[in-house]
Amino acid sequence: MEPEAVSTEVMTSAPSVAPPAADIPSVPEASVLPAPEDTPIPSATPTPEPTVPAAQTPATASAPAATPTPEPPTPEPPAPEPPSVPVVTVSIDTPDGALLNAAEVPFTDGLTAEKALRAVCEAADLSVEIRSPGRRAYLVSIGGYAEFGQGTGSGWVYQHNGSLVSVGIGARTLAEGDRLRFWYTLDFGADAE
Repeated sequence: MEPEAVSTEVMTSAPSVAPPAADIPSVPEASVLPAPEDTPIPSATPTPEPTVPAAQTPATASAPAATPTPEPPTPEPPAPEPPSVPVVTVSIDTPDGALLNAAEVPFTDGLTAEKALRAVCEAADLSVEIRSPGRRAYLVSIGGYAEFGQGTGSGWVYQHNGSLVSVGIGARTLAEGDRLRFWYTLDFGADAE
């Protein structure tokens, strides 16, 4: 006679155990517990431990498997610089400090000190007063610093590429890369640094 099969189904009501067969030992009712519906029933077979092949040493066997290190991303090459635009640099200084530090004006043929000064003052929102525009242009004031505003020797002088200039700002034609420095003097230009 064959042994009677024991049901492994989980039941929601009180468990029932099939009557013990002669060859199968009986299980006491207290040791059979219903498993919750969401919990898988564990296997009665134990999971075997991983074995280390004979050729490996214990140090090799305990070291974790090396994972390949991802290569860092290749940086993108820098964007090409835009073509250089020729400029003229203009600075405006006073005994109280700079009104404008090294502003650049795009160079064009026929650019004069007057046109460059007007361009940087407009861009920096500085007031500028020039009498007799053109070749006879005479600089009266910039940013509130006016001719004779701080004594009989006060007014504006300018340097072109580091040299003090004695011609009017409308008569000085500029070249690419030139530097202009306007200085509010208190002593007829003797204090221009």
